[in-house]
Amino acid sequence: MKKFAFSLLFVAIALAGFTSSAFAGTTVSSTGPYNGIFIGTVEGDRNSTTEIELNLTQVKNEVKGELVLGEGLYIDGGRCWRGSLPSGSFTAIGSTLPASPNNVEASASFQAGSVTIKGYLAGEISTDGKLITSEVKIDLPWFCGRDPVLLVTAEKES
Repeated sequence: MKKFAFSLLFVAIALAGFTSSAFAGTTVSSTGPYNGIFIGTVEGDRNSTTEIELNLTQVKNEVKGELVLGEGLYIDGGRCWRGSLPSGSFTAIGSTLPASPNNVEASASFQAGSVTIKGYLAGEISTDGKLITSEVKIDLPWFCGRDPVLLVTAEKES
């Protein structure tokens, strides 16, 4: 049960970070660069990667998105959990940052029993609105031994 809870927790944190990374816009106009499909990869532990697809729509500073995560992303949570995340499709709503519209910072907290797990995201979009890069840090309790980091890169389809 403990392994199952942590695996679900990792999925939730990772997906919150991935979708939030897509919310860093370059403008705060009625529509922004986050209208369209972005295709890329997510890098996990042990040089694992999987494909990611972000289908995004932006109105003013609000961005809505659907994330499709492929199979094979390995996460090493130290003594707490190790394994591959399941593939799946997820939705999220976020917003761009008015003071620095090319960058985004986001966080999410989740409960695993009596332990609070936090995920922190720092993301950026290129000035031409075609490339999204972000880093998701999963802050696990000290007894786990390490905090996994996921790297996301996605390019806008033509």
